[in-house]
Amino acid sequence: MVQGFYPPLLASFAAELHVDAGPLNWFSSVHLLAAAVSVPVFAAFGDLMLEKGTSLVPTFSAALRVPDPALVPAYLYEKKVRWSAKARENIAKAIAAGVKIALGTDAGVCPHGRNLLELSHLVELGMTPSDAIAAGTANAAELLGLADEAGTLEPGKAADLVVVSGDPLRDISVLADPESIELVVQEGKAVKDLLPAEAPGLARSA
Repeated sequence: MVQGFYPPLLASFAAELHVDAGPLNWFSSVHLLAAAVSVPVFAAFGDLMLEKGTSLVPTFSAALRVPDPALVPAYLYEKKVRWSAKARENIAKAIAAGVKIALGTDAGVCPHGRNLLELSHLVELGMTPSDAIAAGTANAAELLGLADEAGTLEPGKAADLVVVSGDPLRDISVLADPESIELVVQEGKAVKDLLPAEAPGLARSA
């Protein structure tokens, strides 16, 4: 039985669902709940999550990462294979049921700059590319309490955006490829600009 590594997060999750934290004490954290490591999480709490509008942060970089069997004990490798399969199953069910998804990773688990591989995992498990992008922008901002500042391109919000060499609605993986990122604008200022000087439709400020 996995027990509370992160009691404050567990209490926060219980409070969001408006339930007693006691029945949830067999989870180690909100992260493990989201990743569905060893229990049928969505089957147990899916209806409650839908009812309360609770967000799910799958953290696929951790849940689906299977180690090299030559570098770890056999029992650990087999456990992670089972863990990953259960995560795929439960998160796919959550997506199909309409649970609100926000993008997130475990810092340090995936290589720096590759965290947006989470988007491809979401699409592989049934989410549309546009909904996956929303999970990493509007939904994530709302979950963090930043919806008034970021998450969508609207007057008065931080002007953060990227331009890629490809169509992420056709191939979501372009957003995870640093080589595809042509322009990065942070708070209205270009911090990376590889677009041609005469790029059509683009007005650059001095």
